[in-house]
Amino acid sequence: MSRSGKVRKNRKINLSPFYSLVPMYLTLAGFTYRGLAPHKFTPMPGVHKSLSPDLVTSAGEEHVMPYRKPKERALDLEYFLKERTKFVRYFYENAAMPFERTIKLIEEEKEPFVPPYSESGEPAFFTEWLEARDALVSVGLAAVSMLSSSLQLFLSSWTDRIDRGEIKLKRTDKKKGWFNAYKKIMINFDINLSDCPANWGLIEQVVLVRNLTQHPDNLTDLSISYSEDYLEKYPSPYFIAEKDRLRLEQNEQEISWWMMPNIHIDQLKIEELSQEIEKLCSWLESEYLTARYGPDYCRNGK
Repeated sequence: MSRSGKVRKNRKINLSPFYSLVPMYLTLAGFTYRGLAPHKFTPMPGVHKSLSPDLVTSAGEEHVMPYRKPKERALDLEYFLKERTKFVRYFYENAAMPFERTIKLIEEEKEPFVPPYSESGEPAFFTEWLEARDALVSVGLAAVSMLSSSLQLFLSSWTDRIDRGEIKLKRTDKKKGWFNAYKKIMINFDINLSDCPANWGLIEQVVLVRNLTQHPDNLTDLSISYSEDYLEKYPSPYFIAEKDRLRLEQNEQEISWWMMPNIHIDQLKIEELSQEIEKLCSWLESEYLTARYGPDYCRNGK
């Protein structure tokens, strides 16, 4: 308030000079700003490669600091992959719960599904049972699809990080699929696939089942059945109910197309699949130096 008793209006402070200096500082420091949180200051692309021996050659030999290769600080791919697999487990457990409960109550004839007296011979609440079963199947297929996409995102980011430039990377294979394309990339980066502790065959089935889920061939049924080609490659598939597994093992002749077993997914399978995918990705992270700099990198002590 002024001496005359009048209230002065708030004066606007001109911050434009400050804002004009921020981009300059961030560029010189090698950072970009993506929001208010401190963790959103991220290194600019290529900043870890900006230090060069040429920058320390003109100050006199007795004062020149020896050039040391800067440590690479890459995105923690393994952490984010495990966050995704953890969410998939959480999603399936909670999304499947109401449908599993409905199926159990109907089969045990408990409230609110106590069957009324009827002479029709048809099972009571059969429509409700089918709806709950189809919903449970859909939850499982969605979970497997999320696991498959999580793995593909990890492999894509991992390949981006180790790209040496001299190797042409082909991330798709029209005949064998993207997963086999990435396996070829690993081999090209001098990685021995036989050293991996994960189950390659099981992980490959995740990708194949995801493809079957995305391309169903039957309009009248929400369940997804195996194809003849799939059963030829995997005579004892992982995603199958125990009763169908026994039927496959006991049937010596070829199974008719209308008796093809359905894809079956439950909580235990989601847990095991998540663990196998995490094993693979953790192992690939341990092989990062070999893939990035070649097999002689660690042996030479660089």
